[in-house]
Amino acid sequence: MNLTDEQIANFAWQQFCKYGLNKTTMSDIANSASISRQSLYNRFQNKDELLRLVARLYFKKNLVRCNEALQTKSKLEDILDTLIQFFIIEVWKTVKSLPEGDDLEQSPHEIISEEVQVATNEKITLISDVLNKHLNYNAAQNETAYDIAKFFCASANGIKSLAKNEAELLRLSKTLKLTLESFVTGIT
Repeated sequence: MNLTDEQIANFAWQQFCKYGLNKTTMSDIANSASISRQSLYNRFQNKDELLRLVARLYFKKNLVRCNEALQTKSKLEDILDTLIQFFIIEVWKTVKSLPEGDDLEQSPHEIISEEVQVATNEKITLISDVLNKHLNYNAAQNETAYDIAKFFCASANGIKSLAKNEAELLRLSKTLKLTLESFVTGIT
């Protein structure tokens, strides 16, 4: 069987979800993908390299899905609901579903941390572009849209790390939404 890197990453993701990041071995991943361990090592030097791809693909899919959903939104309320759904709620649920999710959230793996930073920069660009497009910001307000996007991402990270359960996550997300609606409508 000739698997793509993305297909192997999907098998790795399944194993990470089953055993956790630290306990999953390259042998687990190879067995799951029905390939030899040597074939896996021929493609990926180590588990960290494969973990980087898994994280990158996860964040990219999340970003693409959010961007697609935003294409049909024109009201600020709907835009914010979409951003919150994809960048706070879905990510939080994913982390909580992992066997080592709480540990991962408290002391992020270096590879995940690096990929989170890349994904955060991409989210900031997306959010800034959406605000500029849908709110008809003028050139002087472009920097404000960028700052709002950074504020959203920083707040989203705080909300995800502080929320002890889904009810609290939703309350904190609602507070963020109200704050942003108030701020954005105050400057438009």
